[in-house]
Order: sequence, then structure tokens, then C-alpha cells
Amino acid sequence: MINMNKLSVCIYSDCNFLALSILENLLSKNCFVNILTDDPKPWVDNTPHIINRSRFAILQNKKERSSQVYNYAIYCGGFLKKEKAYEGLNDFSRQAMGAGTKSLVLLPLESYSMNDNSSINLNDSLAVVYVGDVLGARMSIDSDLLINSVVREMVETKTLTLSVGEIFYSIFVTDVARLLTGWLFSFGPYGRETLLLGNPVSATNFWKENQKTIKELALVYDNSIPPRVLPRGIDAKTINCNLPFALQETYRWIAGHWLIEKGEKRLLKKKVKKKESSRQRFIRRMVYFGLFALFLPFFTLGISLAISAVSYKQFFAGKKSGAQNSMLLAKTFFSVAGVESKVLSFIPLVGSVYKETDFVSSTGEELASLAVSLIPLSEVYDATSLSGEMEAGLDFSYQRLSLIEADVVANAAEGSLVAKKLLQKVDLARLKNFVLQTKILTQNLPDLLGKSQRKSYLVLFQNNMELRPTGGFIGSFGVATFDSGRLSDLVVNDVYSADGQLRGHVEPPFPIREYLGEANWWLRDSNWDPDFPTSAQRAEWFLDKEMDQRVDGVLALDLEFVKDILKYTGPVFLPDYNLDISSENLYKETQSEVHEDFFPGTRKKASFLTALSRNLLAEVEKLNNNQKLFVLKSFIKVLDERHLQAYFHNEAAQEAIARLNWAGQVQTPSCGKDCYADVVGVVEANVGVNKANYFIKRKVDIKVTLAPESIERRLELQLENSANPSLGLTGKYKVYLRFLVPTDSEILNITTTVGASTQNLIPEITENKGRKEIGTLVEILAGQKQTVTASWKSLLPNNPPREYGLYVRKQAGMGEDPLSVSVLTEEGNHMYNTTLVKDFVWTNKYSK
Repeated sequence: MINMNKLSVCIYSDCNFLALSILENLLSKNCFVNILTDDPKPWVDNTPHIINRSRFAILQNKKERSSQVYNYAIYCGGFLKKEKAYEGLNDFSRQAMGAGTKSLVLLPLESYSMNDNSSINLNDSLAVVYVGDVLGARMSIDSDLLINSVVREMVETKTLTLSVGEIFYSIFVTDVARLLTGWLFSFGPYGRETLLLGNPVSATNFWKENQKTIKELALVYDNSIPPRVLPRGIDAKTINCNLPFALQETYRWIAGHWLIEKGEKRLLKKKVKKKESSRQRFIRRMVYFGLFALFLPFFTLGISLAISAVSYKQFFAGKKSGAQNSMLLAKTFFSVAGVESKVLSFIPLVGSVYKETDFVSSTGEELASLAVSLIPLSEVYDATSLSGEMEAGLDFSYQRLSLIEADVVANAAEGSLVAKKLLQKVDLARLKNFVLQTKILTQNLPDLLGKSQRKSYLVLFQNNMELRPTGGFIGSFGVATFDSGRLSDLVVNDVYSADGQLRGHVEPPFPIREYLGEANWWLRDSNWDPDFPTSAQRAEWFLDKEMDQRVDGVLALDLEFVKDILKYTGPVFLPDYNLDISSENLYKETQSEVHEDFFPGTRKKASFLTALSRNLLAEVEKLNNNQKLFVLKSFIKVLDERHLQAYFHNEAAQEAIARLNWAGQVQTPSCGKDCYADVVGVVEANVGVNKANYFIKRKVDIKVTLAPESIERRLELQLENSANPSLGLTGKYKVYLRFLVPTDSEILNITTTVGASTQNLIPEITENKGRKEIGTLVEILAGQKQTVTASWKSLLPNNPPREYGLYVRKQAGMGEDPLSVSVLTEEGNHMYNTTLVKDFVWTNKYSK
């Protein structure tokens, strides 16, 4: 018996060819497998080709009962004798199905009518799968299932006897094993019964396909035989099957094994080559193997990578069908390279090299399968079909990524250099989270786009040249309405028009009243909290009070978002203004049209932004599918970089975007058990009523000292104002700064330095939603450089944590500012230089 701690699987089955294929698939995924069977001998006789026998054991039921607790269990019954399909289910439940065990019960389709529903108790961890007509090598000709019986009849008598109207649902055994393994480890059809079928093939077409192999095959219809009928009310999953290939592989095995065992030499039109047994041929093959075998995995792997590159180019050239076919071919070559590598990995001295190529091949095969399933999805754009198609594709992607992750971790543990490097370079857990949360978003996409009920969203146009906590000053806003999955209306308004309708007094935060000089609080200043969900709800409140309009969520975007889209659409022509707006002149022309001769209440700004928004959307609609994919990639980029933020009333969608860090929330991510999670954030608010941020460059330098009794931080924010001094007040950067730090922080000091002069500042310290904020007002004159330095520390309990995690939050609306992080520990100084394009996360040991 195998003692298993991880990826432990029990297969409860007689030795049928489907169970054998599942075993091989599980072993290729580095699983540990116990086989429970009434008759161990067939299993022993049919598994000598499996070299790594330390990963599976064959146990005889009733004699070798196991107390093993399994992660996964598979019951595979009735594929040799259909009347025995349900005989072992009770014993399977007792021996293999423990609490938390994910289980698959696999039964032939023909056994469905024999089920009295008393032997199967469905639950969230159990799935029952009725499998169609399985073809492939090692097929049992003695089975009484229909597909097995007719194959034997055709081989022995050259006759195919069927009922009138019979339909075959042929599937290839390797494809079935691969799919079932994927279901076992991921989103399988748990809690229900499922039909697993191939594409339906009529009796006539099945006969014609077999005629290509068996000479003079006769088709006979027997009216006394009732045709099979598919059960109703059960979910069905269809696997595409290459029937000619599946039949060819089946007959190849029959000719090479079953007919030879029976002493029969007749039959196949396309005769399969006999096993070479002559000395001459054996020597020739051994010589060939000796000369070329060592190079085969590298050659095959090279072909796989080359074909993958061709597929990539075809995809972005718009040749989707060619790209999919090329990737299928690449997948085949990856599979072949993996088989070659497995064989050669047992050669002394050089075997470790082939273990690496085996790992690369298996990973490449999984990625190719993933690409093949996702390529067709690039053609779908309707909201409802997009949701359904994408959900299925993302489900498959999650399965593949789970298998890849398990494979990479297992190979890294066994010493694979490639696997270790991959774990360092690729965050597989983050990828899986992205796929999982995107799947949730696609499930809710019809609701978000108003498929069944109209949805409206407040769109905040934030000018990041006048920086505010969530991205920029709200000079304008729009209300986008979605109806039946489409954008039906977009109305843009000047924010001052709405603010002029506010009745009553709303007390503003102290800095707005003191430094911005506003006695009241308005929609235009509603984004004062850097936590976007908080500011979004406040903006909704102001919209309701000012314009009596309620919405289903809030979107906030800045100029960088629009510039990114313009890079793909090219210049957008605005006929009413006789202007071409491009990514290069966006800010200049927008400022000129919006702010020249502007006064509160005019519709000039709203009219220009309405024209720009509608014409830009029209240009995006004209893009071809490949260009739209680049636009989608740009959307993900600006969401990651916080130039686009979203808040939805749909709770599932909001939770998903929060987990993707697209909601603009202020948070302190967990870094694990016994780890101090530190957070640092710089929040700037331009209170100078100008667009001085156009001239501002900044650099952030963070120094952390980890001592046994405390953590000390020192942050230097260097602000450089490149405006021409002749601009006067319009070039001065008057900024209210806030440093976001943990609540356990003790503020030591805050200073500002201009040249050789340093001045102490009196901070305004507040606590808000699990964080402490250090606020101060700073003014940087045109042409001036100023450094603001803040220091704070946190006292630790008696035992310091094992690890330290630092999270540096990027403010929405900011660009690619240089960031330098230095963490001093007992082991030495750790330094990291990067740009704060998006949030920065770093984890390290706290002490030795």
C-alpha cells in the first residue's frame, strides 16, 4: 500500500482499459494511487510498462483493506460486464470515500437503465458520469457493451449487426481519461449525474468508417434489437472525437495483441505491421536508437516551440483557424517529446537532463491545450454569449493551471532547475486567482450590462493634472446606461452644473475647508478619501442629492486611460471642433477646449467630452477582433495601474474586482501567518486650484529597519516642479500630503527640505478604517525641488515575527514614479529599485 500525504487517489475498479488510462494519466501528474480490485492479477499483467512503481499499489478487496484517507477517489465499474456496474459501490463508499474526498463514479452509458437510484447518494463531493462508446488501445473485446460487441463481431465475422436507428457516441479513451482527471482536480460536475459522450454517429456512417479498415464489411439491421435511447433530464458533456483515428488505434491494438493471442492472421484491409521479432530488424532499430535517441527529445521539443511561435503569429494576424490547428500540432509534438524524455530519464549520468525536458514538454502540452480552448473565444462579443463562452473557457483554464501548478511544485521538490526557475518568475497562484475572479465577473456580466434590467453607472472624469486622492479633480461626470447588454446612452455633465443644485450645507473635511478654501462639500471634491469604494459611495450620495439620480455603480478614469485607448484607435476626429485628438495631443487640446473661456454653468466642457467619448467608442467598435484584444489588454493594464477604478452594487462582481485589486480600495494585504504586514501609501491632493501636476516629478525612497523590539521606517518624497517661474501662481504646486501607515505606528517627525534648509512640520494625524494618516500641507514653487521626510516606528511584542511583508500602495492617477526600497535586517541590507507603476509587494525573513 502506498502511504500518501498529497494528491492521493484511490481507483476502485477491475482492470479495464479506461481505468488503465486514468491510472497512467494520474501517475503523469505525480499522484500517488492505490488500486482496489477483486482480482489483482489482470492489473499486474497489464502494468509492467509502468516504470515508476513506487507511486501506485494494487490491493485486493476484502483481503487488504486500507485505512488510508484519500483526497480523491474513482469508481470505474461495468466496463467488462455491465451487469456488475453497481456491485462494488457500497464497498467503494466504505473503503475510499471519506469526509472531504472528491469522488467520481464512472459507469457505462448502457448501465443507466439498471440503476435503481438506491446505491448512489449524490453530494457536493460526488459526481456520477455515464460514459459513451469508448474506443482505443487495450479495448476488451470480451465485454458485453455494445461498442465492444460490435467490434468483436466485425473482426470475427466481417458483419455489423445493429438495431434500426442505432446511434454511436464514440470517444477516444485517452481524451476521456484526460478530461476525467481534470474534473477530479478542479471544477467537476459534482452533485449531479452527467453524460460524457462523443459526437453522435449514425449506424450507416459508423459502418462506412469501419469499411475503410475491414474488407467487405456487411451491415445487417435486426428489427428485434431495440435502439439505445439517451436518458432525459441529465446534463451532457460532448468530447470531439476523431473517429477514423480512434478506430485505427483500436484495430491496431487488436491486430497486434488479441488476434495474435487467438492465432488468427486475417482481416484488416490496412494491415498493421507485425511486431518485429527478427534479429536483423532488432539490431537495425537498436543501432538507430543508439544514434538518434539522445537527440530526439530536443529535436521534437524544438519543433513544438517553433510551431507554437507560428501559432502565435497566426493568431495576431487574424488567422484564428490556422492558429488553433498549429497549436493542436504543437500539443502533439509536446506530448511526443514528453514520452521520449521519460524513456531517456532513466539513463545514468544524463538522465537528469531528460527529466528537465520531460517537465518542459508536459508544461508545454498543458499550455497548448489551454491555448486551443481559448483561441475561439476571441470571436465572441455579445454579452450573453460572451458570459457563457468565457465562463467555460475560464473553467477549463483554471483546471489546466491547477494541474500545471501541481506539476511545477512536484518537479521543483524533486530538484528540477526549470521548475524552480518557473516558480521564481511566474506567480501561478496569482494567475489562478485572476482566472477565478474573471470567471466570477463573466458570470455577472449580463447583469452588469443590463441584460434583463437596465443599469446606470456614474462615470467620473478625473483630471490627473490636478491630482486628487482617487486620481484627479472631478471636472466632469457622465451617466452611462446599459440596456439589453449594450451601451444605450452616455450623458456627460459639467460638475459645476450639478453642484449648483445642491440644497443645504454639507460640512467638508478640515483640509478642504482650511487649504482649499471651500466652506461647503460638493460632488467635485467628493473623492477626498483615497479608498475608492468610500469615495464612490460619497459621489453617489452627492449625485442623488444634487440631481435626484441613483446609479448601480461608479467608474472613475483619468487621462492616461484615454491615452492608452487612443494608441490603438489612432487619432479620433471631432467634426464639430475640426480637431484630431491623438494620444500625443490629448492633454493640450482638452485643456484648450475645456478651460479656455470656461465659467461655472457653461456646457462647453460637457459638450467637448461628450463628443470625444462617443467618437472614441465608435472608433473602438470599428476595430477588428485582434485590435480589440489589444484594447482589452490595455483595459487590464490601466486597471492594474489604477487609471481606471470600478465600484459595483453587484456584490459578487465587487468582491471579484476587489480580489483583483481593481476596486481602488485601501488595504493591507495579508502576508501569511506569523508575518508583520506593513503598509505605506503616499496620497497627494492638489489644493492649488491649478493643473500644476503636469510639471511635477516625484521619487519615493523608503528605508525600513527591522529590530527585535521595533520596526522603524523613514520615507523621503522628492517633489520637483519643472514649471517655468514666469507662470507665477498657476505654476505653484500646493499639495496636501498624507502618508498612510499602520495604526500601531508612532510618528517620530516630519520635515521638509529645500536646498540646505530643513524645516520641521506639524503633522495632522488621524485614524481612518484601520489605518493612520499623517497629513501636512506643502508648497513647491515653480522651478523648485523639495524633499518631504517622514519617520515613524512600531513597537513589537516580546517575540518578533518570522517574516516581514511590505506593501507600497500606488495612488490612482500617478505615473511611473521611481521607487527605492531598502530593508535592513540582521542578515544585511536588502535593496529593491523599481517604478511604482502599480502596487509594490515585497516579503522577506524578519530575522535569522
